[in-house]
Amino acid sequence: MRRFAFYWRYDTEEQRDLPDRLWAKTYLLLNLFTPTRKPARIEQGRDGRRRTVYDRPRTPWARVLEYDAASRADGGRGYVDDATRTRIENLIASTNPARLGREIAAIQDELERLSRERTEGMARRQGLDMGYLGKVIERMRADAEQDNK
Repeated sequence: MRRFAFYWRYDTEEQRDLPDRLWAKTYLLLNLFTPTRKPARIEQGRDGRRRTVYDRPRTPWARVLEYDAASRADGGRGYVDDATRTRIENLIASTNPARLGREIAAIQDELERLSRERTEGMARRQGLDMGYLGKVIERMRADAEQDNK
């Protein structure tokens, strides 16, 4: 979650509500629209080096459907009931991934706006090492400047 919501301090009710909204959207983006590769096996070449072989990129939802189909083909009951499958497929069909990305960015901007001053002030008062946070802040500012051009 820190990857999306940063290391800010969230104190008010509004600030605590934003990460919940952010997580709901990133959950959809990561599980339904972002393909990932998983290690399939490790091979050893003739030179003795080990090499990881990855499967083809698929979304986590596509992986679940594959395991479900394999389970049903082997005579099992599967992993996903029909109501859940229908609900998730309707969610995929009705969700625009580009809009979802923009909504995530808007929530991140709001989190930064609400929390930056308090977090930086707290770090100054307590003498905290906020080196990583400083790098993130600078990268976000550079991205914002790039967007404004």
